[in-house]
Amino acid sequence: MPLLKLSLKLKDQLEDLKKLNKALDFLRSLAGMSKKCSCEFSLVLEELFTNIVQHGCRDGNRHTINITMSLEKELLTVRIEDDCIPFNRIIHDFPTNFILCLFLPK
Repeated sequence: MPLLKLSLKLKDQLEDLKKLNKALDFLRSLAGMSKKCSCEFSLVLEELFTNIVQHGCRDGNRHTINITMSLEKELLTVRIEDDCIPFNRIIHDFPTNFILCLFLPK
């Protein structure tokens, strides 16, 4: 069972980066992440969110990006799901959803 689980439901707008950063600040304080680790982690999540908004939400419809972060001991798992335009795997051989796992050093 996770020690901590945060779930965010973000809009397809870059302004929701503020909500993401507030959640990351809260998570950092509870997880005891080093400054270097937390900066790198924030950069990765911000980049993924920005790419989803800029490239997946171009059809004129409103979309939702769900981000779930779970902390179990020293393992931080992040799951990102969206209802945006599907990623074209024929052109790019990458997964269509993301799960990040990060081991937090003590």
